[in-house]
Amino acid sequence: MHLGRKWKYKKKMIVKYKFWLLWCVVLLISCNTQESNRNSLQVMSYTIDKFSIPIPPPPPVNSSIIEVPQAVIDSLFAVRFRVAVLETFLDFTEKDWSLVPQNFRDCTLATNPKEFVLKVPKRMSKRHQVSFQQKPFDYEQIDMSYTFSRFYFNASYSKVVYWVTFNRDPYNGNALLFGLEKVNGKWQKVFSERRY
Repeated sequence: MHLGRKWKYKKKMIVKYKFWLLWCVVLLISCNTQESNRNSLQVMSYTIDKFSIPIPPPPPVNSSIIEVPQAVIDSLFAVRFRVAVLETFLDFTEKDWSLVPQNFRDCTLATNPKEFVLKVPKRMSKRHQVSFQQKPFDYEQIDMSYTFSRFYFNASYSKVVYWVTFNRDPYNGNALLFGLEKVNGKWQKVFSERRY
């Protein structure tokens, strides 16, 4: 009888240990996913805020002015855009990886923030109204569109490599490959390369 109680006690303890071990694994995975999603969101916000600026007006025809006055620049940065982000986050190709500098080759943790960002409120950007859409974009309803690749972070989430395509209309766009590094808690561009 005494051995039976010991065995039941031991069995309960094994179940408790398994439960706590499983709980710790789930917690660790969810923390890693949250870190990845938070950083992906910061990178998207950084990119949208850096590139969603209006094109400055041309100087007058018979003018010798070469640079845009500071007052015009300040007014341009006050403009709010309606920005659309494509819901699909695409993988890197071999050609993309060939453009990545050697010091960013450790960025191999691929994230797919689709499930996370679709739940994010539209205040993802500091200045602009952001919506997530599927193609084709209706350029009468938006000012700019972005298509992001998946974000490739290093193990400490201090570097990221990704590409982004941004368009002002269906015929006017650009595709760049970026490498950012987190310095004092803020993302800063280290390199950019034309993707095609």
